[in-house]
Amino acid sequence: MMPRLIACLVLCVSSVTYAAQDDTVLGKKCGEWLTILKEHKETKYRRAALIALEVFGPKTRGVLAGVEDALEKDTEPEIRREAAMLLGRMAADAKEAVPHLAEALKKDKVDLVREAAALALGGKLNDFAHEQVLVLGAALKDSHAGTRAAAAAALSNLGEKARLALPMLVEVVKDKKGDRVPRLYAVQIVSRLQADQAETGALLAAVANDSEAAPALRIAAIEGIGRLEKITKTELDALGQSLQHKQVDMRRAAATVLAKLGEQAAPLWTLAQARLTDEDNTVRYQLIRLAGALARDQKDAVTSLAERSLKDAHVENRLAAIGELGELGPVAAAAGDTLASIAQQDARAALRDAAAAALKKVRP
Repeated sequence: MMPRLIACLVLCVSSVTYAAQDDTVLGKKCGEWLTILKEHKETKYRRAALIALEVFGPKTRGVLAGVEDALEKDTEPEIRREAAMLLGRMAADAKEAVPHLAEALKKDKVDLVREAAALALGGKLNDFAHEQVLVLGAALKDSHAGTRAAAAAALSNLGEKARLALPMLVEVVKDKKGDRVPRLYAVQIVSRLQADQAETGALLAAVANDSEAAPALRIAAIEGIGRLEKITKTELDALGQSLQHKQVDMRRAAATVLAKLGEQAAPLWTLAQARLTDEDNTVRYQLIRLAGALARDQKDAVTSLAERSLKDAHVENRLAAIGELGELGPVAAAAGDTLASIAQQDARAALRDAAAAALKKVRP
């Protein structure tokens, strides 16, 4: 009987049929389900009550308080866990439940209940969780890996509102033995908030250079360097090492950041120029963009762009190099003959047209 009852209740929820206060779900009024949730000795009936109350919805009198009470007082961890998850699904209508979820995150003795509370705070209730930043920050040191990851994700979703937890997040980034997922979120948050430019840059560079760190973590640190307002030699050295890494995703991340930095990346031009023949199309494309940004001061960048416009194996890269030469105008006059050759002889119409347009700018 009970499995059939649960199945019927789940069907009610999936059909998004919310009952009015005086309506019934499977023959019982809301008050009856609240009594079952609070007083029934069998876990399966209390679980059924939670499902029924979700059908009634948080705007029905007593529902929210009843689910909050279950989260706090029910003796069965599975009920407390499902209560936390249900409050999370109720979204803005359950915003008053945020302190209750934070309390469960702090004090519940069961790992999965604390994790569910953190997930709820990081999900549809995240817009109302900013007052619980320090609770989420403390959960970064929770004994349960899932809870730590869920708390880190919740802080990440809070954006600027996570600033109060910044010292805790910095500690997570520094912990080389810490879990990969919380560290990944922490790197992303720290690089966005940047409380101290010098400290943040050095921290990101250290992670990017850490050969023992997970590749995804190192890539997040490289991308974080790209968010810094001012780049120092420490960060540039880290980008230079990453640009030469055997793993292509590392090289791609470094090349993308260098292209974004533009003139700030000038000290790495010689290294970047050597990687213009990288086997990866994306790496070459990003470094072509960098060459265009540096060519007014690095005259041999024009030569490199002319070579890429003529010889790169990827048509999009050739078009990018031609486009950069055109944007440089008379500065790229030395590439005029190459552009003229492409405009007259290349087999691809798109390349001929692009070269002809660039040539008009290079040789006005």
